[in-house]
Amino acid sequence: MGGSRGLMGREAFAKLRSIVDELLSKKVDDTAAGVSSALNRLETGSGTPSDADYYISQVVGGGASATSYHRRPVSALWSYIKAKADAVYAAKSHAHPAFDVQFSPRRASAGRLMPVHLGVMGAGRCLSAFLPASGIKVEYSTDGGATWLDYGAGDADRRRLASMRDTRIWYKLGGPDASGAYGDMLRITYEPSDGRYGLARSTLVWASTMGGSNLTCVVETSTVGAKGTWVDRDLRVEMGGWPGPNVVDLPPLTFGGYENQTSNTYGWRFTFGKKADAPGKVQRVGSIDIYGDSVWNAANEMMRTGHLYTWDDEGSGHFIGSADSATEANKLKTARKITFTGAATGGATFDGSADITVNLAASASAAGFLAAHPVGAVYMTAIHTNPGTLYGGTWVERPSVGAFLYERTA
Repeated sequence: MGGSRGLMGREAFAKLRSIVDELLSKKVDDTAAGVSSALNRLETGSGTPSDADYYISQVVGGGASATSYHRRPVSALWSYIKAKADAVYAAKSHAHPAFDVQFSPRRASAGRLMPVHLGVMGAGRCLSAFLPASGIKVEYSTDGGATWLDYGAGDADRRRLASMRDTRIWYKLGGPDASGAYGDMLRITYEPSDGRYGLARSTLVWASTMGGSNLTCVVETSTVGAKGTWVDRDLRVEMGGWPGPNVVDLPPLTFGGYENQTSNTYGWRFTFGKKADAPGKVQRVGSIDIYGDSVWNAANEMMRTGHLYTWDDEGSGHFIGSADSATEANKLKTARKITFTGAATGGATFDGSADITVNLAASASAAGFLAAHPVGAVYMTAIHTNPGTLYGGTWVERPSVGAFLYERTA
């Protein structure tokens, strides 16, 4: 190329060098850095991947000594991910019928009622309805629960806690003279002392934070076999309201039972404290109602049927309490005495509950007076009293000057 001795001329060498440089520039660098650099030269895609797109993956067991890579479609990667997810999570397309709605123990609805609670409180049973004072205990603490003192509430006030009324006696955290200190607490215990027995599901608590931090409520239970031993049910929930309704969902445990059912849940105890310090804010609780869906021994109609009344096969209603029966409802509040005077005398007391018979006795003086004054006769008297009142008969007062004049008309 270019000379007799086979030497390359200057122009030919430059051309050859250009060709070699071009070839070397296209040589693949098989080092890790070189491969990474080569892959980084690929364009960056901005579109959404499709099932037919490919990605590069290393086969299982490829390792460092037997490296093997493949191009795989995105659809294969998705199938792998879906199979893994299906093994752990329920399918998104599964359906929940309405009857699958359940209570959530250890949760609370603070300051409001959720639809599931409205349903059970409307169609369920209030297990604590009209609980007697003997089954209610109210205590308070001013040192964070280290010491508990009796609140001093009377029977009527304690019964009001479970009377389902809007008018409430509010119990303060820290006692009747509470100042709103952080260590103030309140503890209310319900025990079925009258033999009631049902299955608890949820508790409705009316409380007021009085503008302070939310209340906390801790729930404990005892058993029939150990009524004085209290077990923490790990229910620590928050409450709010000015005042407002708060619902604590309970584990499905009983409220009472028979003496031989020693493992049955017997009493329920609710302890209230402050979530955080709110100086001067005296928080309080007004009522506690335990609701459930099963009753095996009812203490009253409200607990058994969810109503204040019951009825018989003919549809006649009967109310509990002061209006216990139709007979009581028909009675006069105050019995009245009926007295007869005149030609016959007698009397009896009548309260409206049944018919009465009055035995009348004839008046001898009245009979003689009427005989002496037949119909049409007149009678003059200085006393302004109708003779019919004294002797019987029908008399009409006539005009007269001076004395009172009456004419017998019948």
